[in-house]
Amino acid sequence: MLGQTYTETGMLLKNEELQLVHIKLAQGESVPAHDHKGQEVFFTPIKGNIKVTLDGSEVHNLNAGAVLRFAGEHTVSVEALSECEFFVYLVYRR
Repeated sequence: MLGQTYTETGMLLKNEELQLVHIKLAQGESVPAHDHKGQEVFFTPIKGNIKVTLDGSEVHNLNAGAVLRFAGEHTVSVEALSECEFFVYLVYRR
């Protein structure tokens, strides 16, 4: 098989180059502040709206179809402004 389809949530892929996480949150649920040192982070919502806060002060309200990129050395927290679903791509720097 040439391709692989992922439909579950949680950690979908983890290797020496990339981690791929699929997250679903109900409105009001959140992910506490944390970091991803040594990685470039890409948030890609595919459903709903999320509020992503970097370093406790820089706020990004993301809708489905948007992409947010930032260095993993910054802390990140997430709040679901509505029922939402998003992918997080964590790319290791070389």
